[in-house]
Amino acid sequence: MATRPVLVFDVNETLLDLEHLSPFFRSTFGRDAAMREWFAQTILYSQSLALTGQFTPFGELGVAVLDMQATLANLTLNDEQRQQFTTLMRTLPPHADALAALQRLQQHGFRLFTLTNNSTDAQTAQLETAGMLACFERLFSIEDAVPPACKPAVQTYRQVEQALTLQGAELCLVACHTWDIIGARAAGWHAAMILRQGNATLAAGPQPHYVCEDLHALSDKLIAAYPLNDFSGRL
Repeated sequence: MATRPVLVFDVNETLLDLEHLSPFFRSTFGRDAAMREWFAQTILYSQSLALTGQFTPFGELGVAVLDMQATLANLTLNDEQRQQFTTLMRTLPPHADALAALQRLQQHGFRLFTLTNNSTDAQTAQLETAGMLACFERLFSIEDAVPPACKPAVQTYRQVEQALTLQGAELCLVACHTWDIIGARAAGWHAAMILRQGNATLAAGPQPHYVCEDLHALSDKLIAAYPLNDFSGRL
């Protein structure tokens, strides 16, 4: 990119640690793997709804998939368990590298935003609890796209471009999910893949411009590529 990219961060798992949910799934389903199965199924059905022109808020869909998962395991969840799960989702802790890397990028002049499947209220609560809310100029939710649809539907990325009056090539998505990277690249964005636990690159489709073990490594690369004292772009 010729000018410094505007950075747009995915939230769940990229910034916040989904492994915080594992004890809930272990106690409810008796298997640690149930958490990853739940998340994969939630993403699958969010994309199925998007492909068929339908929409269910991501938080509601997550609980619906949880109930489906329980049914398949011959279990019945009660309201207390559903509320416990919802509370855990809204209080996910940050990854150890997240806050320091975000603050360092801010200090070097990068503009930071989010784009998540969660509602604005949910991600505000998440980021405030995690101590990262002040790092971002604005939070974008897929619910504000027209029509609303979960990532990687193209309109979720376009709404960010329109709101910031930027072209796709001026934006860089930071995410740990290959399906999100594919969506951003298809929209003409740059992309950075963070290799969180349980995630890897895919040798098919459009590739990320950066692949990093963590956010510290990404911030190193970006700061080296766009040093503050050499920056004269308009972003």
